[in-house]
Amino acid sequence: MMSDPVVDLFEKVEPLPTAPMILPKLLSALSDPDVDLEEVVVLVAQDPAMAATVLKLCNSAYFADSSPTADLRQAVTRVGLYNVYRLVVTACGQGMLSIAEPGWGVDMHNFWKHSVLTGLAAEVLATDCGEMGGPMFTAGLLHDFGKLLLAGAFEADYGRVSSQAAGDPGKLVEMERIAFLVDHAQLGGELLKRWNFPIEVEAAVRWHHSPETGDGSNRFSSIITVADTVAHLIQPCLSGCYPQ
Repeated sequence: MMSDPVVDLFEKVEPLPTAPMILPKLLSALSDPDVDLEEVVVLVAQDPAMAATVLKLCNSAYFADSSPTADLRQAVTRVGLYNVYRLVVTACGQGMLSIAEPGWGVDMHNFWKHSVLTGLAAEVLATDCGEMGGPMFTAGLLHDFGKLLLAGAFEADYGRVSSQAAGDPGKLVEMERIAFLVDHAQLGGELLKRWNFPIEVEAAVRWHHSPETGDGSNRFSSIITVADTVAHLIQPCLSGCYPQ
């Protein structure tokens, strides 16, 4: 019986990223117009580091009103549920960057810039298409995280494949499939499936390089495909706006 390359790869990545349990719950809350704010506060409070980050954001010059606060409920109210959600998604994404090391084919600085740009572009596109921005922001931010898994599993071998692809996304996917029997989009979708994200988020990541083949998810994967392209186009123009 032939082994499943996806399962084999997940077993090779140590430590495998743990599921950010707060994210699917926050995403569900975001879609509920009658959500109890107290539920959100309890969710955020379960992660002391995240709670501290929310308080810090709340007390920043952008959000602060008359006085700073140390009350998490007041902070969530002041910042707003959607901003809390985006903050948590971004923090969880940053936490995964440690999977790959220099020389394994992922330039972390540019990788993270591209991830954020794709997430923001996907959010705007989704809203324009009448879809919720939150799920597509998530899919856009995490769309390439399968590259981190490949780099974590194959290390310098993935670095060589990435180098040979010379920045061509289509060529990289093809070379990944030849070398490792799986591509980063498939792995990213599988990761989100294991993390119990909604099917539209999982599918958008899984099929973002081939939206026409997605199983009923063409609309969502197409949003990420376009957002990915937009991010690739504008990233060079923004290079001077970020510290290296």
